[in-house]
Amino acid sequence: MTIAKGYKKGTRYICTQGPLDKTVSDFWRMIWQEDVNVVSMTANIIEHGKKKCEKYWPDKVLKVADLIITFQNEMVFIDYTIRNFKIVKMGVSGHRVVRQYQYTAWPDHGVPTYPLALIEMMQNMKDFQKEQQKASPWVLHCSAGVGRSGTVMVLDSALEMSLAEGKVDVLGILYKMRQQRVNLIETVEQYIFVYRALVEYHFGDISCKPANEMVLYFNKLRQLDADKKKTGLEIQFEKLRQLETPFFQQKCLTALTPNNKNKNRDPYILPPDDGRPVLKTSPPSNYINAVYAYDYGVQNRFVVTQYPLPNTVPDFWQLLWDTGSSTIVVLNEINNKDELNPSAIWFIVSYWGLNDSFRNCLLNATRCLMQDIWNLLWYSVSEKGMIFPDVCKKEVTWNL
Repeated sequence: MTIAKGYKKGTRYICTQGPLDKTVSDFWRMIWQEDVNVVSMTANIIEHGKKKCEKYWPDKVLKVADLIITFQNEMVFIDYTIRNFKIVKMGVSGHRVVRQYQYTAWPDHGVPTYPLALIEMMQNMKDFQKEQQKASPWVLHCSAGVGRSGTVMVLDSALEMSLAEGKVDVLGILYKMRQQRVNLIETVEQYIFVYRALVEYHFGDISCKPANEMVLYFNKLRQLDADKKKTGLEIQFEKLRQLETPFFQQKCLTALTPNNKNKNRDPYILPPDDGRPVLKTSPPSNYINAVYAYDYGVQNRFVVTQYPLPNTVPDFWQLLWDTGSSTIVVLNEINNKDELNPSAIWFIVSYWGLNDSFRNCLLNATRCLMQDIWNLLWYSVSEKGMIFPDVCKKEVTWNL
């Protein structure tokens, strides 16, 4: 365990290793002794088949020495989980509330794909302490308590410094922290991640808004900026393009192998090796140009892929079988006479069969469903007073 100082503050962090079976009792005694109300866990219990940390929290109740820890509830998000606990010490009146933040999308010795989810979690930690009116030190742990935990500590202090002084010294912050706990931030990727997170925080657009403010927010974004001669929507979209992850061939090595190059419709739209579904067939035929995508609160909710090529139709069906997908959404026109898409006729014959009756039935049902959704959406936004451009008021034609 190391007690470390934050930006111009006293004790801000307690950095420790992930609890072992024989240290769970010590961990909870430390939580009570230091009056901690926030725990940051940047690890999973099992990673790559190895145990990284003991599951030190209860599903119901845990008794440790003279402490009783009771599980209250949890909230699961895509990248992290929040758990609330109540702690009672025998012989002491009252109870304390401890909230654990487990960041589940951080690979050991690696970095998260996107920084904003981590920043959001850290902001939630601060907001919780403000609600509790209790600025006790954060307890941070991963597995060894140096790499991922150190990254969070340095990022938090760097954000505090940048907001207070309008400048930041990541190297200086890390140097001082390493004098308190050795080897904080283990890899150059983690060091770079701190800079990426700072850039996204200050130059991105933290666009999360309360649902009841969305109409006003949208109308505001549609207004023209007098200086930039662009709407807020255009400015926001340009920021998004500036912050998008650059294309690195080394992240898409499987897609670039000689056996797989002809399976890519566009040579610049390739799936990274760490985010693509792997077909349950023998290499090299286990590749398909597809990626997993998140939905709100659900990892890998969608599988996004290109329109099948003539030589990838079997792979497409293998993908559906392997992932258990029962719904296909085709967003481009399916046309037997489409000369620009030579795979269309092949895909239609393989996919719909020679008899179009099933396809026509499905498309008619889809048209009805989409029209119902549009009518409901139009009614909802009209009631809220949202102003749409005239072009959106014209009849909607579902070209399916």
